[in-house]
Amino acid sequence: MFSNDKVIWKEGIFLQPQHFQQMERFFLGSMQSRFSAYNGYYYGLLKFKIIQDALANKTLSLQSARGVFPDGTFFSIPETGPVPLARNFSELLSYKQQSLMVYLALPLALPGQASVKESRDSSFSARFISSRQNITDEVYGEQNKEIELAKANYCILFEGEALDNFTTLPLARLSRTTSGQIVLDKDFIPPLLSIDVSETLHNRLRSLLELLVAKSSFLSQSRKHLKSGLAEFPTSEMTSLVLLKTINTSIPVISSFFTSSKVHPCELYQVLIQLAGALTTFSSNINVTELPSYDHNSLEKVFPSIFNSIRDILETDLSAACVQIPFSEISPATYLFSINNPKLLETASFFIGLSAEIPEKELITFSLPRIKIASRNQLDVLIQSAMPGLPLMYVNSPPPKLSSKPGFSYFALTRHNNHWEMIKTTGTMAMYFPHKIPGLKMEMMAVTETDS
Repeated sequence: MFSNDKVIWKEGIFLQPQHFQQMERFFLGSMQSRFSAYNGYYYGLLKFKIIQDALANKTLSLQSARGVFPDGTFFSIPETGPVPLARNFSELLSYKQQSLMVYLALPLALPGQASVKESRDSSFSARFISSRQNITDEVYGEQNKEIELAKANYCILFEGEALDNFTTLPLARLSRTTSGQIVLDKDFIPPLLSIDVSETLHNRLRSLLELLVAKSSFLSQSRKHLKSGLAEFPTSEMTSLVLLKTINTSIPVISSFFTSSKVHPCELYQVLIQLAGALTTFSSNINVTELPSYDHNSLEKVFPSIFNSIRDILETDLSAACVQIPFSEISPATYLFSINNPKLLETASFFIGLSAEIPEKELITFSLPRIKIASRNQLDVLIQSAMPGLPLMYVNSPPPKLSSKPGFSYFALTRHNNHWEMIKTTGTMAMYFPHKIPGLKMEMMAVTETDS
């Protein structure tokens, strides 16, 4: 390799092309050293596009690319050099082989070897290709002169080929489907300078953001709303409080990264690893020391591991004592509850909350004899026969675990009877409540009796 030593300029020296070449190496080397000292992850892709239709012919054809090579060389194809020659990979990806790595490469400038050639050839030995262009004198805006410029001699290399005399950047991984078709592996994430380059990473980030927002909304339901407009958690819900704080702290930053067009993957890693580390507090299965370190050359191993850890913890029922049961009106005055976790029917106490624009005493007196709750199949029989359903009991003082709201009256569902046994057997719960109560609001809550 060439040295990057500074040229000594002094009077009487006989100028040679080597002086200017060495001066250029000194400046480029100094710049490169400063960049790498500040951030070791200064290289990667800013954008690239592979012509996917060519893969059917077992040909890799690059349309455009932009980024920085590991040696610090900036590239913008086709502006800084012609598009690399398309290459056939049929002999390199045999039928027994399932994948093949693809690299964008640029020859290194080596002592004793020409770094410029007049035209491209299959040897890819020269770093530059000579290009003659008419350049205008920028001082006077005239006097066009033809000068010789260097265009980068980019090429495509494949896994298994010699990479020693090139600076290389992984572009993609070819993968063979079960039907034998060659496609770009969507799970592969090359070294990046911006996360929006990878559709896979962008989609995983969107999915995580949606999960965080949904979990935040769910945990927020456990808060008790005070008349002052503030909200608080009961002491039995400290787990939900800390978890909600952890999630809500991360959502604005992750949302900002998702909408931004220029975020380095290491920045995203630092935010996600901090979130994952905080969430391991709530997990007995994932240890904080098991979370992956950042590896700029193996992003496909780093990010899926973090995403999966975060998702595994968030999708676990972290001893949420109070669960809101969604419902829908399937016919006039008839409501069907969606109990997604059948274990709640075994371990939880159920409460109906009602709020209306009438006095509480009147609401209680009116509602108790009119509400019929049973399994979905039983309810129709009860309505037709005018028989009572599951007994309800007004709760004057809701239990601390219940996320009660101001202005709501709560009724406990009696579990020790035949109607409840049928609800457990069928896994369905429905309610019939004919009314003309102004401003009526309803909710169904399940309160777990034991911590998990």
